[in-house]
Amino acid sequence: MSKTIIVPDLFAITSWPYECKVNPHYHSNAMESKKWMETFQILPPTDLTAFHRFNFPLLASLFYPTISQEHHRLAVDLFYWFYLIDELTDLQSGEAARELTNIILGALKDPSQPLPAGTHSLGEMTREVWSRIRNFSVPSSADRLQRDLEVYIEAVFNEANNRETGHIHPSVKEYFLHRRSTAAMKATLDVCMLAADIPESVTSDPRVQRLTEDGIDLTWIHNDIYSYSFERARGVHAHNLVTTVIKEKSISVQEAIDYCGELFRQTAQSFFDNLQNVPSFSADEQQALLLHTDGIGYFLTGMHEWSHKSPRYFGNEGEMVRNSREIELADEPLGRQYDYQLQTSTEAHAVRV
Repeated sequence: MSKTIIVPDLFAITSWPYECKVNPHYHSNAMESKKWMETFQILPPTDLTAFHRFNFPLLASLFYPTISQEHHRLAVDLFYWFYLIDELTDLQSGEAARELTNIILGALKDPSQPLPAGTHSLGEMTREVWSRIRNFSVPSSADRLQRDLEVYIEAVFNEANNRETGHIHPSVKEYFLHRRSTAAMKATLDVCMLAADIPESVTSDPRVQRLTEDGIDLTWIHNDIYSYSFERARGVHAHNLVTTVIKEKSISVQEAIDYCGELFRQTAQSFFDNLQNVPSFSADEQQALLLHTDGIGYFLTGMHEWSHKSPRYFGNEGEMVRNSREIELADEPLGRQYDYQLQTSTEAHAVRV
């Protein structure tokens, strides 16, 4: 029996206007950041080889195609940091994740304070990159990033705890609220504005906040659809929109994928509507808003491109998936079975959205 699912053509159904660009400092900073990350010896050599194949520097370069070389290097370092946290806590118990996240939070609060001998190397990595971010950034922008990173780190612990207990968010509405924190997209958006003093009058405006929320939601909905089979194979798919939809709606995987595609389309429409209705600001504020909205646009384009260029989700079949939109559905590991009504794309009469 085939286990093929069909993912919706997300860019076609939204007419997403932001083109794909790569930061010109990609190759040089990728090499330097790779060397820096490896000095912490966080992953064993076998895992490190697989980790590098996913090419996280490319993702940072697609997310931030226009920032300076120094700024871009910080972004690449931070992306290694983000995904190491993801890699480690995906497999940890709630207790182990709590211990690790406490170390990270401590290093964020005071990077000038040396860490005790024997502390997990991710703590020193946090301290080092955060010190450089503080030295580079406008203070108000660094403060904003720190607040959003602390929210993200707490959400990572909660996710690990939920995974250990087998908790699945019972509704799409509840999952949306939780996923906005664990996706780290707000912090990721802060990174592109580290060198700019974004006025509070811009970031606190309700219309700008709705626009930002839509942009964050679009990026993680895209990620949850594309990463579903990958996460399913690892048994960490309890924290995925597709699984929540299956549970809440009692529908098949393919039907849930299509449902998520429709949520993506609706969210994109809301994003464009809000983009048309943002208020008029002063010239400086308007420039800050443009930096903000362009950042959102590049994020989604970058996530889409990286999902096909990197082997993280589709192995060596990224371009094939781009053309056919067909994905082989991985089996669920024993003890991590959340598929309440498994049907193949044929049995579910899937429609190419």
